Order: sequence, then C-alpha cells, then structure tokens
Amino acid sequence: MNADVRAETDLRAVFGDEHPATVRVLVPVGMLGGGFPEETVARASELGAHVIAVDGGSTDSGPHYLGTAIAKTSRTAVARDLRLILRAGRAAGIPVIVGSCGTSGTDAGVDWVFGIASEIAEAEGLELTVSRIYSEQSIHIVTKFLEAGAVNALPPAEPLTAEIVAGCSHIVGVLGHEPIVDALASGANLVLTGRATDTALIAAIPLALGMPAGPVWHGSKISECGGLCTTNPLSGECW
Repeated sequence: MNADVRAETDLRAVFGDEHPATVRVLVPVGMLGGGFPEETVARASELGAHVIAVDGGSTDSGPHYLGTAIAKTSRTAVARDLRLILRAGRAAGIPVIVGSCGTSGTDAGVDWVFGIASEIAEAEGLELTVSRIYSEQSIHIVTKFLEAGAVNALPPAEPLTAEIVAGCSHIVGVLGHEPIVDALASGANLVLTGRATDTALIAAIPLALGMPAGPVWHGSKISECGGLCTTNPLSGECW
C-alpha cells in the first residue's frame, strides 16, 4: 500500500468509513494571535467544518524572529485565539492544525505553542492528542548539501556560502502537506508544525481525501490570507 492510500485509509479515524464529498476548512485568521470574532468558529461549526487550520507565522516581518526564535505575537494573544479554536475543535470532534509555530517555525516555537496548548487543555478539560513536527536543520547538514551542489539560492539572492550558513542562528526547512497528513492519520487531533507553507495546512486533508490538487491549492491560497482583502478582514473564512 503506498503512502497516499495508507493516509487516506487511516483518515477514516477522522471522517468515518465514508469520506465526505465536500471538505470544509475553517481558517479563522491569517496568523494565530491576530484575533478574530468568537462567532467565527461557531458559524463554521454550523456549516460543518471538517478541520480548523491556522498559520502561526510569517516571513513578512523579516529575519529577526527567525534569528532570535522569538515570536512576533504575544503569548496572551496566541493563547486567546488558540483557546477558541481548541474548544471548537474538540466540541465538533475535528482536528486543529497550527503551522509555522512561534512566527518562524523554529523548534522552540513549536514547543512554545505546545506549552500554551497544554495549559489550555488542562484548564478546559480538553482531550488532546498532539503531534509536534519540527523543521529546524543543522548547520552541518546544510553545509554538506551546499558543498555537494544541492543547495541553490533563489534569485535575486546572492549565492549561499558555507560562511553564511555557519553564521546562522536558526535554519528551518519548509514543510509541505505530507507530514501533516501523516500526523492526522496517526490519530493526532492537534498538529503543531515548524515552518510550513501557509497553504499546506489548509490543503492537507482535502488532498489526502483525493480532492483535485489544482482547486485545492488555489482555494488554500485564497483562504490563507484572502480575508485581508475584504471589507471585514477579521471575519475568518470557511471553504
């Protein structure tokens, strides 16, 4: 059995024996800690959301947050948003996915959000099965690939050198949807990831359930931060 078939089979634990013809994904806000109305998650539950996916970070603010492994959003703001979506997820029996934890998706960022989630779970009496997916890369491994000619800078960046790599405080790889699908298939109802593409969080379950890739990735990109282009940018999205 190949990995895709295995993941689809194992996701029966989430969706039952028959997969839905439509998959509804709630994206409550463009970045965890950004704030959203509590009514957003209630409305999504009414619409029958199958998963809650939210990005926890961004590269838009520059390299500071990656270099320091400090989150841009406050702990209070993250805890407020996370509490609402964890409550909603457990009440509806659907999984929650948080990507790029702690702004940059460092290992410390994943553990930081995990700590907040653990406190919420204890206070609220929530049963969580958590998968933490780390994405930090060692300087040694990156240098090895660089010397083998397997690392290339994206234009218009200057060529990467071993000296630059050696001077980095933190290096993160970028996850696609596959590790998230594996985590859900293993039974996790809360997935916390290191640096990941914003769209991967939203696309994970639809792709695993056989939805067509083109519309899934397109819809994921629109949902990821498309709400910011509307007249009510903090209203959240469910598609």
